Amino acid sequence: MAMLKMLAHYLLSSNYKETRRPRRIKSWFLGLLISLLLVGCGEQRSEEVAVSTLRLGTVGGPPRTLNPLLMDRSVSMALAQLIFNNLVRMNEQLAPEPDLAKSWEISEDGMVYTFYLRPGVRFHDGVELTSADVAFTYDLIRNYKLKPPRESYFDAVARWETPDKYTFRIVLNKPFGLSITSMCEQILPKHLLEGQDINTTSFNRHPIGTGPFRFKEWTADNRIILERNTDYYEGKPPLQGKQITQIVAQGYESLSQSCSAFLKSETDVVFFLGQEQFEQVKRDPRFKAYSFPIGWTYAVEYNLNHPLIKDRAIRTALAQAINIPEMIQKIENGYGAASSGPFVPGTWWYNPEVKPLEYNPARAQELLAEAGWQLNKNGVLEKAGQEFRFTLLVNPAMRESKRIAMLVYQDFFKIGIRVELVSFDTPAVGSGNVQPPPGAAGYLTAFCNMAEPADLSRDWHSQEWQKVVKIWPYKNPEVDRLFDAGKRFVRIEERQPFYQQLHQTLYNDQPALFLYFNYNLSAMRSGFENTDRLFSISMPFWTIKDWRINEGSKD
Repeated sequence: MAMLKMLAHYLLSSNYKETRRPRRIKSWFLGLLISLLLVGCGEQRSEEVAVSTLRLGTVGGPPRTLNPLLMDRSVSMALAQLIFNNLVRMNEQLAPEPDLAKSWEISEDGMVYTFYLRPGVRFHDGVELTSADVAFTYDLIRNYKLKPPRESYFDAVARWETPDKYTFRIVLNKPFGLSITSMCEQILPKHLLEGQDINTTSFNRHPIGTGPFRFKEWTADNRIILERNTDYYEGKPPLQGKQITQIVAQGYESLSQSCSAFLKSETDVVFFLGQEQFEQVKRDPRFKAYSFPIGWTYAVEYNLNHPLIKDRAIRTALAQAINIPEMIQKIENGYGAASSGPFVPGTWWYNPEVKPLEYNPARAQELLAEAGWQLNKNGVLEKAGQEFRFTLLVNPAMRESKRIAMLVYQDFFKIGIRVELVSFDTPAVGSGNVQPPPGAAGYLTAFCNMAEPADLSRDWHSQEWQKVVKIWPYKNPEVDRLFDAGKRFVRIEERQPFYQQLHQTLYNDQPALFLYFNYNLSAMRSGFENTDRLFSISMPFWTIKDWRINEGSKD
């Protein structure tokens, strides 16, 4: 989940535009980019690299640590999923599935989370993992310097318990929408780290986990070499083809260097290609091209107390006034999907029956007329002597914010609505230091969904969280009820109906003008097989353990 949050921070910024046109990216910000997987194989591979070696490269510079508690570089974060295991891991649909915990349960009152560990799982040095390691890891995390939202997760925890060798229990001190994945950290070995200074321990450069690959070497030129863990608890899956037996990873200084390496056939897989580059590779039979939604939607958050926006029929009219397909074509060259809310396509809680409102300016004008708004002699909608004018705040850090804002402005102008665009400093949101202008009715930003609906409730349910992440709070008793109902169950089959109903209810209410999801444009060389799971919203790098090389490929 940490990787996904860092991805959102990077991609919502204007620095992401490097994939659109050449531009220098500050090195400190490159560390926030989610891993760009770069692998070498086939006839272009150098002789010194074996055919079963996967070469992994990321943007952000050389790694600084391989301790999951301290990592801030994308190369380290990608490797962490291969060296370590979590209690519960996220699959390609962002659904939790067993990892170190073979099963878990939540008490009826939602205050106790119990995880049952797999017996016989061993660290790479042969020592068995137990609940003591889990408790030790959580103690480390809790005592280390935390940042939101992780800090709030731990604020809700009264204690954790280890009733036996293979049971770990989290006890909350108050009802809280704790998602399973939010607290399921990568587990560290107590027997190696107890009593160590976490900032200076040699473990940071010589990690030992329980994952499908074990640390082998950190070379003088800052390459990290991993080898397959033959004692991995899942064993060898019955798949055809040659296994990846070694990973060689390093950090690149720029995104352009990574993309260039791929296009020169020096690497096999790359994420976040520019649109022109993607068009090039998808026509080349040597490659497989992937495009899939990234985990947020561009949207205009509404101030529902503003007199012009209070009426849901007005908000529905505004949604039908915006030409989303044209916006996607003009800004993303067609690589995007119209949004029906903050629920991301491809996730288990997404309701495919919820369809975005179609662009229909005539119907928008009808709804506005029914509410009493008529065009005056100046071509502006007017009601009781008041013109339909409002201020739209624009997040200046969001990529393409100016172009999106201008298209919204133009579409509203066409139906008689006048909008003043004002840049608004997003770090001040929720801080109490800067308040939005009193006439503001909307805020153009992006709503991120990083793990599951329980995390999404921070934006749409929890009033305490909304003070931090939103300018204007949103209140809807039915939405609150569905959030609360869904989080009471463990099994996805039980939770899914509540969240899919929530999706429909939230979109019907139009608390925001939902625009579109951006796409991740990725590609890989055809020599690798069983790779599709990685090319999804969660980008689960742990699935690399199941990759195979097609030895008959002429790629």
